[in-house]
Amino acid sequence: MSQSVRPLPPGPKGDPLIGNLRIMPRKYQPEIFYEWSKEYGDVMSLNVFGRPIIVLNSV
Repeated sequence: MSQSVRPLPPGPKGDPLIGNLRIMPRKYQPEIFYEWSKEYGDVMSLNVFGRPIIVLNSV
């Protein structure tokens, strides 16, 4: 069975292996994700250790 892989939404570039771990906000996440949404849009993706994270920044 063939399974298609869809591209992830845009997001900040990550480092090899750890992905976006260094820039993942620990505090003030809503404010930081709002600022990032101005550049990447209301739906963005992050990656931490190979695990995709989808951030929805609108209703």
